[in-house]
Amino acid sequence: MFGSSSRSQRSSASSISPFRSRKLAAAAAAPPPPASAKRPVTPSSGRSSSSSSSSRQASKPASVSPAAASVTPKQNASPTSQSVERPGCSKSKENVTVTVRFRPLSPREINKGDEVAWYADGDYSVRNEYNPSIAYGFDRVFGPATTTRHVYDVAAQHVVCGAMQGITGTVFAYGVTSSGKTHTMHGEQKSPGIIPLAVKDVFGIIQETPGREFLLRVSYLEIYNEVINDLLDPTGQNLRIREDAQGTYVEGIKEEVVLSPAHALSLIASGEEHRHVGSNNFNLLSSRSHTIFTLVIVVSTY
Repeated sequence: MFGSSSRSQRSSASSISPFRSRKLAAAAAAPPPPASAKRPVTPSSGRSSSSSSSSRQASKPASVSPAAASVTPKQNASPTSQSVERPGCSKSKENVTVTVRFRPLSPREINKGDEVAWYADGDYSVRNEYNPSIAYGFDRVFGPATTTRHVYDVAAQHVVCGAMQGITGTVFAYGVTSSGKTHTMHGEQKSPGIIPLAVKDVFGIIQETPGREFLLRVSYLEIYNEVINDLLDPTGQNLRIREDAQGTYVEGIKEEVVLSPAHALSLIASGEEHRHVGSNNFNLLSSRSHTIFTLVIVVSTY
């Protein structure tokens, strides 16, 4: 996971995003490193699906008035009911952490006689099945029986909590085809992925935070054959990455103000209908593009 930091302020903007806010960027101030954990210090590389977060900045904000569409917390919320009380919010984290999640063999692979080549050796090591002397260390390793909820709690929730405190961060998954990236990030109705869990947490923290007003904006894009397309606006094709004095942004990307978790997830579902997919030897409906879901959080004190 990667992380970033910012100084506290009365009116601030942060995001879970790989792009910088052009108008309300969070200022950087590195958090202290955590206490050393008992894990190997071998190189961070492996063969399995991994998820990470990055200390990039928020996306280009849209010209929307916070007073016109905002989310206000419950008035009877307790002043002590802050996000820091959530399990994943009280832990200090390194700026960069890398986690690995193994998926179980599919029925097709089992029928073919495929075997596991790498396995989780404890919570911090990946070891080769055929040559046990080859092992790699990571910040956390999740075995094939691990739930997505547990992966989120350990590897992603602190990034979301940081975003609510003005710290911009990114969570991303990478791996080979059919390694479980979409399953981990999006999930399904019975087992939500990291994105829906993060969205739900954001709105939960808002309800627990009195004395502040929040404006949430989302965008959703895909990178297909090195071309950026706007998944929330089918006419937004071949968009360009620009850079100015305030940072990097995608020119012309559409941002939607959201007022509930269901609203945000419905926009993702709508965007998925415009995404490039195709079949391969592993998956009949495999993702053919990379996607970036951005949630921009603007906070003001009243």
